[in-house]
Amino acid sequence: MVDSKMSTDKPVQLEEGGCMIRPLRIFLNKLAKDIADTDLEQLCFLLDCENSTRIELLRILMKKKGLTENNLEQLAEHLSSIDRKDLAQRVIKFSETSLYQCLV
Repeated sequence: MVDSKMSTDKPVQLEEGGCMIRPLRIFLNKLAKDIADTDLEQLCFLLDCENSTRIELLRILMKKKGLTENNLEQLAEHLSSIDRKDLAQRVIKFSETSLYQCLV
């Protein structure tokens, strides 16, 4: 059983013998599933990226824009700017609480 007080920036073993996955990546994968096509189009316009998939967009944010577990404000701001305050609130909640409370 994984301790629910574990820091969100440490890898988590999802199942015995399984690979280690960072909680931020788990969260972003779930978030990506709730980004609509029109949201993706607007985010790509704001971030000046061409025809990205949801996952590619988040990867761009991580690699080029410095998106980390401790730096999620920019993502929340971008989501708010396209009127996805629900997703922005999830990002804020993730940054403020433990992963296991946020992903449920």
